[in-house]
Amino acid sequence: MAAVNANYQGALFQAKAWRSSSEANQGKFEKAQEEVGTLKATLARKEKELADSQAELVSLRKGKDDFIDEYLDSKEYEDLIDKHDELLFPVQYTKGWDDALSAVLEKIPGSLTISDFPSPHLPTPLELALAGEVDMEEDDRILDLDHTSPPGQTAGAEDAALHSGEEKEDEEEAVDKAA
Repeated sequence: MAAVNANYQGALFQAKAWRSSSEANQGKFEKAQEEVGTLKATLARKEKELADSQAELVSLRKGKDDFIDEYLDSKEYEDLIDKHDELLFPVQYTKGWDDALSAVLEKIPGSLTISDFPSPHLPTPLELALAGEVDMEEDDRILDLDHTSPPGQTAGAEDAALHSGEEKEDEEEAVDKAA
């Protein structure tokens, strides 16, 4: 009987220890449940933010094409393209050649066919800069900062005007000799 009583007392002591441990863990469990609830609320908020930002992104992507089309039709874009074309394909690089050929045709009709004399390729300032031959920041000719020339005309244009005058005199002498 003493052995049974000892076993009973041991089991009773163990049950009390489990109960106190359970009560202590119950507080920790409730605290952990509160933290889980808080984390679930935070997760729900973050998922809503994510869904909202994804919806906004989808709407922005839909509006992107309209925005691009609007920009491509704007005056700002046209001005940008005009400035780009002035750097890449300025008229003065080919117009002088075409004008010279037209002047010859005016003075001597039928003397040549313009299509037989295409404009020579003269490098533009942008091409020279990209080739590394000219530093655009330091070369006044490219920035049109030659203050001795009239506005809009560089020193190169003055030289061209002088040479075109000499060529006109040579052309007039050739016409006089032919007549």
